[in-house]
Amino acid sequence: MKLSPQERVKLAIKILGSGARADIAMAITAVEKEAQRHRNSLRQHANWRDDFSDFKKALQAARHHVQRLRSRIDPQELIDPLDSELKVWIKRCERQLNHPGILHQRQTRRNDAVDKREAGLQAWRALSKYGKPADTREGRRLHNKLAAILHGNPGADLRRYCRQPFIHAGVGNLISPFRFRWTKGWGKAG
Repeated sequence: MKLSPQERVKLAIKILGSGARADIAMAITAVEKEAQRHRNSLRQHANWRDDFSDFKKALQAARHHVQRLRSRIDPQELIDPLDSELKVWIKRCERQLNHPGILHQRQTRRNDAVDKREAGLQAWRALSKYGKPADTREGRRLHNKLAAILHGNPGADLRRYCRQPFIHAGVGNLISPFRFRWTKGWGKAG
């Protein structure tokens, strides 16, 4: 059961307080926008595997024609580079299609994980902005509950997307959203 944005705002206000209405609405918009962007990306690149295999078949057909022409064309210097280039491109296509990471991704990819990850990040940002601890037991419970509300399903268990690696990947340094670089002599007294 997906909640409407108004219902999400009402439930999230119970956690953060009435002063957070604008931030909650922005967080819900960010989650929805990320989900829409991901859905559009999936539609755009949905048939890449078919395109690659069609391209590989066309390269194999071209290589077959080049090998048939080998006996008809006298200077072999013209045919050999073309044949070796076709062989390289066929090998590249096979490597791309048979890559273990891509095969694994094809089997285990979850299309809904992107908006869950964004909901976890937005919940962490809202909790930290309004002074709610996210690292205590109660804070982790609130983080999970707020992330589920922002996602639109208050009964969902989003603890996986409320953990530090997901937050760290989205924000950067957990102490501050900026990535500070320590240089020699920086921060020393005198």
